[in-house]
Amino acid sequence: MLVAASIVVLAVYGLNWGIDFTGGSLMELEFKQNRPSNQEIKDIVSVLGLGEINVQPTKEKNIILRMRDIDEETHQKVLLTIQQLGEVKELRFESVGPVIGQELKKKAIYSIVIALIAILLFIASAFRKVSFIVKSYKYGLLA
Repeated sequence: MLVAASIVVLAVYGLNWGIDFTGGSLMELEFKQNRPSNQEIKDIVSVLGLGEINVQPTKEKNIILRMRDIDEETHQKVLLTIQQLGEVKELRFESVGPVIGQELKKKAIYSIVIALIAILLFIASAFRKVSFIVKSYKYGLLA
């Protein structure tokens, strides 16, 4: 029952692929003073027209910004814009292209399929002598 519900949720909502799979940019920043709220950061960066920006607080004064893939010029604009909220130090900036992301997504899906097949074979092997009425591979399919 839980497996069926999980499949329905995946079919309806899909997977929420991270920046590693979809491509995009990630900035980790440290504020010298108190960290502003997530909404303040989103509001001030929204004027740059970057689309949806995910703000994730880390530690006491740090944040991680995730956004679509940006070039170096836009990267500097984002830094200057955020510095209006207070003195900030950039800890890291990473940019993952969509080609690399697609390759990672493909490999992740292959890995999941291979793992599921391995689990099915293991369960079928483990239950091969349990019942002659129900074939052992059916236990694996139902698991």
